[in-house]
Amino acid sequence: MSGCIGEATAQINEGTPVTVEEMNVISGEVEAAIDRATRASAEIQDASERWSGCMANEGYVFENPHEAFAEYVSFPDGVFAGVYVSPSATEDEKRQAEIDGGCKEETGFWAARDVAEAAAEESVAVSMRAEAEAVGEAHAVMIANALKALESN
Repeated sequence: MSGCIGEATAQINEGTPVTVEEMNVISGEVEAAIDRATRASAEIQDASERWSGCMANEGYVFENPHEAFAEYVSFPDGVFAGVYVSPSATEDEKRQAEIDGGCKEETGFWAARDVAEAAAEESVAVSMRAEAEAVGEAHAVMIANALKALESN
């Protein structure tokens, strides 16, 4: 990077154990590890089975909500699990999204996900502690550097 942005970035990053780019990579790795652990949990496996049965009772066959989500995001205008329904979604797509949300609520999927995700976050926090501490330290240094830069200008 050159110019003002490059100079500012270098000034903010000075003395940090990891750069912003490295922090982004670490954050992505942490999120992926949490997602893998959550999906693999017994709570999610059980809840997905209940959800799948609920969806099948309504005529939609999916092994788990992630499979259904992959279908939503492939829709032309992005139907998204009952949260956002594009005006151009078909009536069946809208119905499917509504049933998905209802089945998640009815089968306790959301509650199971919360429990599984919390456990996964704790596990990842332990297994990736060094990376997390480096990111925390980098944030503290970056804030101090930014305050110093503001004071000098």
